[in-house]
Amino acid sequence: MDHQHLRQLEALCDQLYQSPDTETRAAAEKALNVFTQAPDIVEKCQFVFNSSSNPFALLVASTALTKVVSDETNAMPVEQRLALRNYVLHFLYSNSKIPQFVLQSFTKLLARITKLGWIGTISGVFVFRNIVDELKKFLQGDSDQCVVGIKIVTEVVSEMTVPECFRMSSRFRKVCNSFRDECLLDIYTIAITALKGAASKVDASNSSSSEAVRTYILQLLGLIHCCLNYDFIGCSIDESLDEYATVAVPGSWRECFLDLDNVRVFFNLYHRLPANMGSKVFSSLVQMTSVRRSLFDGDERKRFLGCLLLGVQSVLESPQNLMDRQTYHEFCCLLVRLKSNYQLSELIQCENYGATVQLMAKFTVSSLQSWQFSNNSIHYLLSLWQRLVSSMHYIPSTSNHMLDELAPEVTKAYIMSRVDSVIAVLRDGLEDPLDDFESVKQQLSMIAPIAQCQYENTVELLVSLFDGAAQLYETAMQSNSAADIQLQEGRLTWLVHLITGAICSRNGAGQDDSLARVDADLCYRVFQLMQVADARLQTGNGNDKLGLAFLGFFEEFKKVCINDNDRMVRASALYVRLEELMGISNDTMVLEMLVQRIVTNLKYWSHQVIVEKTVTLLQQLAIGFTSGRKLAKLDSVKHLLENHTSQGFLFLDTSKLPEQTSDGVYVADMRLRTKFYSALTRLLFNRQNESDEFFEAFMAPMKVVMDQIGSAFSTWNAGSPSDEVKRLFIALCRDLRGVVQALSNNTTYMLFFDLMYPTYFQLLQRAMELWYNDPSVTSPLLKLVEDIVTNEAQRLMFPISSAGGILLVREACAVMALYGRGVMSMNDIPADRLYPLKLKGVSVCFRILQHILSGRYVNFGVFRLYGDEVLDNSIKIFLKLAATIPHDNMTEYTKLFKSFYQLLPCLTEDMDFLCTLDPDVLVYIFRSIVVGLTGIDVAGVTHSCSTLDHIMSFVFKAVSKNNRTSQQSSLLRVLESQPDILNEILSIMVNLVVFESCSYLWSISRPLFVLIMVNEQFFNKLQADIVANQPAQRQQSIEMLFSQLMEGVERTLASRNRDTFTQNLARFSSQVFAILADNSGATQTPPNYSYGHSTPSISVNASALPSDETMAMA
Repeated sequence: MDHQHLRQLEALCDQLYQSPDTETRAAAEKALNVFTQAPDIVEKCQFVFNSSSNPFALLVASTALTKVVSDETNAMPVEQRLALRNYVLHFLYSNSKIPQFVLQSFTKLLARITKLGWIGTISGVFVFRNIVDELKKFLQGDSDQCVVGIKIVTEVVSEMTVPECFRMSSRFRKVCNSFRDECLLDIYTIAITALKGAASKVDASNSSSSEAVRTYILQLLGLIHCCLNYDFIGCSIDESLDEYATVAVPGSWRECFLDLDNVRVFFNLYHRLPANMGSKVFSSLVQMTSVRRSLFDGDERKRFLGCLLLGVQSVLESPQNLMDRQTYHEFCCLLVRLKSNYQLSELIQCENYGATVQLMAKFTVSSLQSWQFSNNSIHYLLSLWQRLVSSMHYIPSTSNHMLDELAPEVTKAYIMSRVDSVIAVLRDGLEDPLDDFESVKQQLSMIAPIAQCQYENTVELLVSLFDGAAQLYETAMQSNSAADIQLQEGRLTWLVHLITGAICSRNGAGQDDSLARVDADLCYRVFQLMQVADARLQTGNGNDKLGLAFLGFFEEFKKVCINDNDRMVRASALYVRLEELMGISNDTMVLEMLVQRIVTNLKYWSHQVIVEKTVTLLQQLAIGFTSGRKLAKLDSVKHLLENHTSQGFLFLDTSKLPEQTSDGVYVADMRLRTKFYSALTRLLFNRQNESDEFFEAFMAPMKVVMDQIGSAFSTWNAGSPSDEVKRLFIALCRDLRGVVQALSNNTTYMLFFDLMYPTYFQLLQRAMELWYNDPSVTSPLLKLVEDIVTNEAQRLMFPISSAGGILLVREACAVMALYGRGVMSMNDIPADRLYPLKLKGVSVCFRILQHILSGRYVNFGVFRLYGDEVLDNSIKIFLKLAATIPHDNMTEYTKLFKSFYQLLPCLTEDMDFLCTLDPDVLVYIFRSIVVGLTGIDVAGVTHSCSTLDHIMSFVFKAVSKNNRTSQQSSLLRVLESQPDILNEILSIMVNLVVFESCSYLWSISRPLFVLIMVNEQFFNKLQADIVANQPAQRQQSIEMLFSQLMEGVERTLASRNRDTFTQNLARFSSQVFAILADNSGATQTPPNYSYGHSTPSISVNASALPSDETMAMA
């Protein structure tokens, strides 16, 4: 590369990142892809680094190098990787003022090199483990170099917890744990020490020196947070549950946390730094608060907690900096972590508990009243008080926890703030909290136990507010004032939610007849409001938020009043009061109300969320053992089973759906139909006890639709039927899926099969012929076929005189074959449409084949006996399709990966057929086994081992006898054309056993035993290489273990012989692991690499250098 090419590269980079024209950017990206894929990309990137000052060129070059380094299939030798790392370090040390986005790219490159090279050695030295020394060199430079050094180490710490670029999860854990044990504490100690030194230099001025100090502190806080957020024990934190997290620091960190100055410095910084930096302070304090309890003894924990509580008190007394939203949010996280990691009894023992908890209550009330400021943070405050109140039952009644007085204040503030929020939303156009129904439910679940403190006062407040709003609502309806109606409906919606929370808080609480009567009074008010709302709904004036609130109420109410075990303890007292108020005396009458609510919602609502939750509620009731049978006896359910067409329910009307989008998918989601008909079918068989007559009557509307579709198909001999017919067919497939999924035994399944075969199965084939390229049709159609062929609960047990199983397989294979041929005829599928147009359907077909082959309801030999190739052709079509799918795509899509690997063991049970496949397909299967064995998915490994066991057992039998069948000879020829494939598989499996801590040793042992017998010469060579790569003091022990591996094992495939080998392998693996756990064989202290004035070169002689994979074995 010369300077002329460099100028061209810089021009392309400017076009890519700065041009406003889309076509220009696309052309530049295409040209730059050629640059990044060049074989000499490393040398070209070094030339760019040395000669260019264009930030975009530096960004492209560093990003390209990151991709090269990350490619484990063509791993860099250790020496070249080390030279590249030293070059990047020198570049960053010498160019500390480069733009931030370029610096981020370079630190990412450096972190990736360090992670992937962590276990690489040169002459027994771990040369990449001197990251702490590199940090110290940067910290000795000027302010810019200090910041760059901290950013480098922060990126390295963060990168070490990301499993990206590791094909084997155990190797990632090895690197992650090694970094934790060797470097992380030193990095944390340096950062804390530097932070305490910088904290003394903070002042309030805006001078350049003060700004530099604040920038330095900001980077140190980021590094400290990254260290404390490290994945210490290999169990990544779920951020959605971050209030429950525990920081499991090793015991060696104990002294850092016993030094309370390391805690005080953060609170001091909060008071001295600008408000917008407080979030970084609190994010580190949140992690420090979450340190595992076992790190301290009793007195140490008390002192540590006391220091934290004093700091929290100081913040609450001077809350000025909490006006920053992010700082406020992180402080709320700190409060809830404080309670989640420490018991209430421990908090009470702190001297300043009383003052602090009062300040917490005041802060919470103020926050609830100012909910617009940071509505997302309210979750943490409610969680804090929920935990505090829930802990009251576990401490002595004599303890002065003050929660009995403070919790009602929080409850009242929450109730009033929710009701008053309606005015602010309507007046100021703010985001309405009611729009997020799930968030409201979550808040209600947390306010519920808080409301138990002085519950009578809570109920009194709710009744007062509800009655007042209901009276104003009635007045507004009489005056027909739209604004007033909207206001009162909003208030009543919140009050229904709050009453739901109150009922939820009583569920499972101690039984008290007086409180149950109070609950009944609340429920009565909701039922009365429901009648008024239904009357408005029928005139087209329904309120969707109020409708969702009613559904939430019924979800909780049925938990109280409908018990599947027929134990009605609390409900009995509640029913006494409800009978006085509105004549409801038992759970059957409650179920009647529920059904009426369900029918009303489905009849009048088109709101997607309401319909979805209504259908879900119906399904939950139908699935329940007792509730399903009681429900089936109701006359309203009988009416529902007799009238379930689109004329009665809006969401079933396909003519109301919007037009089809350009992607071939309808905007309206019809998947609810499946759930709806699944519930109805369960109720049908609960009610009629598997009656032919009632099932046919239930299916009559679907038969009408099928006849209508069949008539349309017969009249369209050319072209495609109308879009209306397509919608009908999609809806029909989803309806039939619901029916099939509810068929739980052989009798009910046979009713369905007799109805469908043979006439209506032909519709499925005809539809596939017409719409094979439309995923909105093929997805529900293929999933319907999958449900039909699934032998769940042995329901597909056809009589011995019946050919039903054979006919069913034929029909399913005919549909799949049509789809497979259609997909194979589609050329140039866009990358963004590859999954819906091809991979999704192929994945479902893999599952169909797997269900057919493993269902055990048909003898497949019948097909070949009578020359019927329908099953064989379907398998061949989809294996050919599979062979066209790159393994990167296979692993990218989880469902596709899972379905393919579940199918492989089923296919290899019939090795005679498998050997008739094309050689390319067989090679693809072997390559798939390699991918499965090296993946992180345990199911993929076990399925690959099972597949390999079937194949290698067949091969062993073939090579063990002189008279080989044509199928055996065919498979052996394929293996001869790929001489390295078995060697690669054997190498992978041996490395898994020797160097990985795998939980699937039994699965590996079965094919490994046969592989060793078939390929004994290569196994001996591999054994010798592994022993030779070990330090001298280990070689004799490992060689002896290898020699014991085949003791007592004969060259036969007998089960007892296999079990003996499995036992030997388990013993071998545990003993080798114990030997390799001793790291005394490698030098732990790497040499010191300094930055000279000369720029180091990246390029080295890569020939005959070991790769990281080889060095990992050392």
